[in-house]
Amino acid sequence: GCPRETVGVADTDLDRGGRGGLSRGPSMIEVTCAGTLLPAIARELGVAERQTAVEGLLFGEVLRETQAEVDDMNELSRQETVRIAIHTFLLTGGRLSFYDQVGHVREDVVSARVAEMAPRRLVGWFVARRGCGTTPSIRTAAVHDHLTRMMKDQQVPLLFLSLSIASSPDPAETRTIKSKTFIQSDRSSRFLSPIRLAVASLKIDAAAEYRSFRSTHRNLRGLGAVDELSTTLPPPHVAVLEGVFDDHIAALDRNILDLKELESALQRARAENEVLRELSKTSMADVR
Repeated sequence: GCPRETVGVADTDLDRGGRGGLSRGPSMIEVTCAGTLLPAIARELGVAERQTAVEGLLFGEVLRETQAEVDDMNELSRQETVRIAIHTFLLTGGRLSFYDQVGHVREDVVSARVAEMAPRRLVGWFVARRGCGTTPSIRTAAVHDHLTRMMKDQQVPLLFLSLSIASSPDPAETRTIKSKTFIQSDRSSRFLSPIRLAVASLKIDAAAEYRSFRSTHRNLRGLGAVDELSTTLPPPHVAVLEGVFDDHIAALDRNILDLKELESALQRARAENEVLRELSKTSMADVR
């Protein structure tokens, strides 16, 4: 169900220290994903009609950029930017699919899923609910803290993506998706900080992108495989080109039929010409 207890949020500031005479500012974090990621997760919840929530792991890549600047006092400072790109997700199941009631993570399950998705990197996890808010609960904060400690070697904070999908009795109706992304800015506490998620605009090959983000369902909690997701529509431009190709093939087929008719007519004309030649020879012989 919807979480009732919520946790506070804190400002994002990952590194305030300096060393070796080089002042170091706080790391800036940028998070991006393709526009098809959110509706792909929403579709998972739509397919799981008996579930009030679905959850899973997020995979992608992390890039670091460091810029050094000299100020008016001739002091060198360094600014680091961490860019986290969410590429795909792995659905683990419904509620409590890889953790228990108090937020203890089943590390064997998570480790197996991370190894299965290698070389993709675990960048976070998500929960999608029907008609609920996006504010994380105390249990969510506990799960996130456990995951962070489990993946401590990554040196980059994990993301938590919270989605709320509007409920509707009509499956064909367009539904509103609300999302909010959080990180644990300070590993010494469980406070989650909201962070902006930049969603890339949909391109003409949106259907192909949707297929690339479609998760591979894992039967962790006795849930059956989702066969409906194994088929996707082709991208719009591919459908148009296929139509043009089919038109050209049909035109070639008509041209082949026309050529066959012309060939038959030519053969008949040659046969008639031979008959006329024979008649001409016969007539000339009679005249002589």
